[in-house]
Amino acid sequence: MTSTYDPRILDLNEFVGRLRVRDGPLTMGLGFGPYVGGEPGFGELLVVNFNVARFIFPELSLESELKWVNFEKLYHDARLAVGLAKGVEIFLRTAHHYDYPPTTYIGARLGSAESPAHIVDSFAIETGYYPYYDKHKLLVLGGFRLRLLDEPTRRFLVDGDFRTPILAGTALFAESRPDRMLYSVSGQYEKSLPGGLFGAWYARYDVDMPVDEPIRFSSSLATGLVLRNQKDFNRLEKSLRFEVAAGHDFTYDYDVRLRLGAQARPRGLFPVGAEFRVDANSDRQTVEFKAFAAFGKDIEVRPFVGVRKVSYFAGPEPPEDEFINRVTAGVALYKWF
Repeated sequence: MTSTYDPRILDLNEFVGRLRVRDGPLTMGLGFGPYVGGEPGFGELLVVNFNVARFIFPELSLESELKWVNFEKLYHDARLAVGLAKGVEIFLRTAHHYDYPPTTYIGARLGSAESPAHIVDSFAIETGYYPYYDKHKLLVLGGFRLRLLDEPTRRFLVDGDFRTPILAGTALFAESRPDRMLYSVSGQYEKSLPGGLFGAWYARYDVDMPVDEPIRFSSSLATGLVLRNQKDFNRLEKSLRFEVAAGHDFTYDYDVRLRLGAQARPRGLFPVGAEFRVDANSDRQTVEFKAFAAFGKDIEVRPFVGVRKVSYFAGPEPPEDEFINRVTAGVALYKWF
């Protein structure tokens, strides 16, 4: 649960090996393994998957998973989806996750695998480890970009991002639940400018939701202008990259974001570089500097080391921490379509 306190907090780490068999539109899977650390009373886990594409009629598909915990309790997760166009579908989902109440969802899903003109532009995920910080063990963040309009001189983009700090436990697989969930959804209308620059108007909604704590979530809406010297800051295209945004935050007065990047590729070696990022408003600031290397073609892998100070909106402002607590190291994965 987020934002609303719930006494049922489960810390479960599934370590499962899976075998899958595919035959045309049918996929069946079987998995078995133990729970590692975490909640007592959870020993073995058996998982069965049953997926059918083009079920009854071509646009309908079914995905399902059945969990058998300790060979005693059964839990389910099933999704029925209807394709509207290539890469776009609506779904109905029912799930019973462990001891939480059964829930039903309806929503939309976007994908890129079946579409020659990908609506999904890019996807990224990053995990950073804090070796000296006694509150957070990890910071997991990621996001995706949807390219809803793409013409030679203009684009309309939708970005969805998340950030999740993981609490430190007494061991690697100890009770290490998320401290909070932070989400950001933004839209940008971009135009090409002279000199190889790109300008855009943006609108962004941010929300900070503490997990399993009696602290109300905090949110804000911001809008303003963006200027950058390449279409996607995360791509290692130019030796010097920048992106700067400035605007009005309707909750925190102003909104400023700065991205600076530099990289080089020594002869016969892989690219290496550094990035500096700042997010700021009238209440909180986030600052990050990291050095990285880049490997891979289809999926780009970037191990990094650096320092990162992250501010959160919900709850009281934490006391100033020591510099060594901000040291982080990890890896980021990038995929462009």
